[in-house]
Amino acid sequence: MRQMPHPVVIITTLDCPQRRWPRADPTKGMQQRSSPSSPSSSSHEDDDDGIPVPPPHWTGSDVADSRSSSDPKNGSGRPRLRPIPRAMTVSSFTSLSLRPREKVLFNIALPSRTYHAIFSSGRFNAHVLAGDEHGARLADLFTKGYSGLNGVGAGGAEQQEEAGNSGRGLGVLAGLEQFGVEVLGKREWDAEWDAAAATANEDEYGGAGHGREVVRYTAPLLRGKGVMHVLKCDLYAPGYLDNAPPECREPSSSASIIGGDRERDNFCIMLGDVTDIVYGDGAGGNIALAYADGAYRMPGEQILKHAAVLPKR
Repeated sequence: MRQMPHPVVIITTLDCPQRRWPRADPTKGMQQRSSPSSPSSSSHEDDDDGIPVPPPHWTGSDVADSRSSSDPKNGSGRPRLRPIPRAMTVSSFTSLSLRPREKVLFNIALPSRTYHAIFSSGRFNAHVLAGDEHGARLADLFTKGYSGLNGVGAGGAEQQEEAGNSGRGLGVLAGLEQFGVEVLGKREWDAEWDAAAATANEDEYGGAGHGREVVRYTAPLLRGKGVMHVLKCDLYAPGYLDNAPPECREPSSSASIIGGDRERDNFCIMLGDVTDIVYGDGAGGNIALAYADGAYRMPGEQILKHAAVLPKR
């Protein structure tokens, strides 16, 4: 397989804090909000009142990134947790279908924070990279896992503060301006998160991330050198939450449907509905970046022109 060229794409998404809801009332089959005087059995720093708490896969640096934005504090006096960006480079991206709506798929090796993030936010962006040095350098930033990142792209709270807080709330994407790339969408996803939080506070039985209801958040979008175009995608068939991480499932979920048990598998195939395409500046040619035999590759010479014929329907 090393000799076969594979497309190189950067996937970006949001990793949302988890809302810790009261336990379900078995007599009514639904979850109810505890009264203010009810004791909480939660071991988290926040009570079971819908205030976001760190998901199990978050690290201390993730929490620091989430709190690094200049946000007002919640009612308990603690800084609010907000969604943080995730990004990874994949070489398994491909088109699945064109009709009735374009669908794409790619593989994620588990365990993966990006895998958790896509399920928590319901959306991702696939960045098709230019077949040049800019595209290759950008792709290489997100191939080492979050623990292997240093400096640009690491997004740690300390690096962000040293940089004058210009990367606050951008997590792993902080510092990409050094590569001629800007990160778009933060204003939108912050507003969506605030709106979902307000709805959750008003709704006694629901809200963001509750049950099988999926609230979708704007995914980070990269624009600049090395990015040919971006496919904006909704997670396809999010109702099949048996394929989701444990914290995204209902308690009754069995994880026994086709696709296997995510706790035992070492991979997951992600599918997306393409909802929009954002085109870049056209620099870098019209053939995307590829990877083969341990190196990034640019397109070679044309061998034979293929005349595509679309089937009649």
